[in-house]
Amino acid sequence: MAPKYVHHYLDASARGDPIRIVFYAAGVEFEEKLYTFACMPKIKADEKTFPLGQLPTLEIDGESHVQSHAILRYLENEFNLYGMCNKQKLAIDEILYTLQNIEDQFFTTYFITPKDQREESFRKIHGDAVRAYKMFEEILQKNNYGKDYLVGNK
Repeated sequence: MAPKYVHHYLDASARGDPIRIVFYAAGVEFEEKLYTFACMPKIKADEKTFPLGQLPTLEIDGESHVQSHAILRYLENEFNLYGMCNKQKLAIDEILYTLQNIEDQFFTTYFITPKDQREESFRKIHGDAVRAYKMFEEILQKNNYGKDYLVGNK
């Protein structure tokens, strides 16, 4: 019998999206429970479902798991979507963690950096993003322009 998956996340686009995409790409059914920011105190109090008091959380047959990258990696492995060899897995991780670094820089700048310093910080992020996308283009070229895939052929 197939496991029952319940994906808990904010009713927003961010770190929960890649998890959704993996389910859709694999054609695997899952239940999705979306929450508003106003629900966060309730989530933080429910240690059984939300062990760290944060989202995303993935329940697998009633057992809760946390950390977006750990969940993502588990699902990719479970559904055979995480590369066919270690070199492909390395390329996937390079892309994932490069994007994560850019996202972290953006959120730090937007939410923490003083307003008078944001323009300079956003300029740096732009430069980092351009450099990253050049690297992604090289990965794609090495993969014969992907033919639907950035890494590998499935």
